This record gives sequence, C-alpha cells and structure tokens, in this order.
Amino acid sequence: MKPLKIGITGVRGIVGETFTPELAVGFAQAFGTYLDGGCVLICRDTRPSGAMIRSAVLAGLLAAGCEPGRLSDSEHATGS
Repeated sequence: MKPLKIGITGVRGIVGETFTPELAVGFAQAFGTYLDGGCVLICRDTRPSGAMIRSAVLAGLLAAGCEPGRLSDSEHATGS
C-alpha cells in the first residue's frame, strides 16, 4: 500500500485505502475549528471520488460550526 502524502498542496492517497471519507471529515473539521466557524466555500474534484470527498468535507465543516457554501461543478470547471 502506498503511504498517505500530506503537504502544502493538499492530501494525496488512494481513495478507500489511505485516503478515506473519515480522514476527509477529520481534516475538514480541524480546518473549520481553526477558522472558528463562519462561511467556507467548497467545490469538488472532477474525479469519480469527488462527490464522496465533497460530502465528507461538508460533514466535517458542519460539525465544526461552519456554514459551507458550494461552487457549482460547472463554475469550477469553467473558472467563472
């Protein structure tokens, strides 16, 4: 199994093995706690795992008292 990589550009791993929804919830909750709540915009990666990870991030942010907003997939893809 390849290790999980955590760096300045993000978290990298194999979804379902080293990069799990539980891990994404934990990172998002820690980030939301650091921000002390408030509005946070989220968007998703276009890979098949993107929707699952976005949902996990949403759960973590909500657990930390944040108010997540969502950029639509089309806005993210076109940069508008």
